[in-house]
Amino acid sequence: MRSSPARRRAGFTLIELLVVIAIIAILIALLVPAIQKAREAANRATCTNHLKQLLVACHNFAGTTGRLPPALMVDPKNVTNQNAASIYTVTPMFGPNWVIYILPYIEKTDLYTMADPDKYLANSSYTGWQSVKAFDIETMLCPSDVNNKTTFALNNGPWARGNYGINAGGLGWLKGTQKNDGTCGVAFFYWGATIKLISNLDGTANTVMVNEIRSGLTSKDRRGTWAMGGAGPSATAAVGTAGDCTVPNDFADYSDDIEDCNQVRLDLGAGVNLGIKYQMGCSNDNLSNNWPNWQANARSMHPGGVNVGFCDGSVRFIFDTVASKAWENMNSRGDGNDIPASDGFLP
Repeated sequence: MRSSPARRRAGFTLIELLVVIAIIAILIALLVPAIQKAREAANRATCTNHLKQLLVACHNFAGTTGRLPPALMVDPKNVTNQNAASIYTVTPMFGPNWVIYILPYIEKTDLYTMADPDKYLANSSYTGWQSVKAFDIETMLCPSDVNNKTTFALNNGPWARGNYGINAGGLGWLKGTQKNDGTCGVAFFYWGATIKLISNLDGTANTVMVNEIRSGLTSKDRRGTWAMGGAGPSATAAVGTAGDCTVPNDFADYSDDIEDCNQVRLDLGAGVNLGIKYQMGCSNDNLSNNWPNWQANARSMHPGGVNVGFCDGSVRFIFDTVASKAWENMNSRGDGNDIPASDGFLP
């Protein structure tokens, strides 16, 4: 009798299949972090490039006008109590900010023409500049921020988001008066008050011009809103040792003093510590609308720190571990304190 030929194997055994799946899983586990790291490196490079464009734009504005752009324009007669009055509930409303004024220098002349911000100087009731508030501007967005696609809904929104804020000072809260001392930043909140030159006492390489900021956690969180002036939406102020914005990406629950923080907390759920969970703390004091927008820190979604643009045109990565006093000094334009090269940032 002939023996039957051996059957050919139809496929893998269960054990072999499990081994192959395990190997693929290990390879994916090894590759995913590498891909994420590469993506973040690319995002940070894009963010750095955006900051450099904004620095050049601010310098070109200064070269044309003889002054740096204002953090925010507002008629002082509309701010009667600078320690309590909201710049967003006064009548007439607040005016254009620094980004509106540099639009022609970031290839957005069409938006600048639509906004026509100089009309606000002639008539503080003019709100036509807000016609551009809903336009997305790529240069104003960091690709690492996952929240910058959600528009801000309050104050006659929607308002498009942004991730960069002009430096309005280290020790100084952003208020309705011109604070022209060494603790101030490079931009004021006032009716036409602007800075012509950076103090030689500190030098441009030691003075922050534009900080990276994060877009709001919810549609009622005004932080990171490019066309809206004030600390939080498009400026930073009162960072360092004076308050609770001690270092970039701080963990304080009541860190930023912005309007409508209570609305943000209600949306995210009672009892949530915004500092610990999101590194986006905001003060819930002074209900119901909370504080005016006069204190806000630099924040980012980049691991370990923030991109910061200096007045000499350089962009450096500032670590979250920077000394609070050093962070304050680099955001103060004329305090006379040098920033050591090793003190908390990458060149």
